[in-house]
Amino acid sequence: MRLLFIGLKGEFSRKMKIIFSGIERKYKNVGIFLKGRTWRLWSENAEAPAKYQDSERRKM
Repeated sequence: MRLLFIGLKGEFSRKMKIIFSGIERKYKNVGIFLKGRTWRLWSENAEAPAKYQDSERRKM
């Protein structure tokens, strides 16, 4: 996946690299960089860590 973004430049490609590097690390640190939409996606994702799902429920 990372190869797709080598040729891209700008803010969008940098954010996408953060997203994919976070996915590769099994969601360990990507939550630090991404909020809002990502929290909702994780709360609906079966692979999401339980602690992230719990924090999302508290916010709601």
